[in-house]
Amino acid sequence: MSAIKSIYDAIAAWTPTYDSDVSISAKDVHQIPAVLHSAETPVRLLLVPEGPEAFCEFVGLSKRVTIEWRIIDRLFIKPVAQGEGIEKATEWLVDYMDSYIEAIQADRSPTSQSHIVGAEITAGVFNWPPSPGGVPFFGINVVLTVQEII
Repeated sequence: MSAIKSIYDAIAAWTPTYDSDVSISAKDVHQIPAVLHSAETPVRLLLVPEGPEAFCEFVGLSKRVTIEWRIIDRLFIKPVAQGEGIEKATEWLVDYMDSYIEAIQADRSPTSQSHIVGAEITAGVFNWPPSPGGVPFFGINVVLTVQEII
């Protein structure tokens, strides 16, 4: 049986940050809000990708399967309209990316049957909800590739 729920829980428990005085909460796929208010930021939302979420491959003739999950961990720091400016936001984004890499290094195996094989990290402005009418936030989008063997 897959441990995907436990994988999401383990990743949500990580504590990357961009400032030691700032606490960042995380919400997994069961807690995603329809609307994100500035008072709720900074916040990490663990999301399911729009494209293929997983690639499965059987090992030989056995029942053993390797699954490569793609998990989105998106940080929303502050709404762009709050006026912090790109200068301050850029500093936060770089510090957060560094901290996130450290979190991966500290916990490459979110469960006993999985490990992180890669990450794509992109800084920018992301809308929530993710539609043209969504509110733009400064943030970081991380797409983790996690291999699970069951």
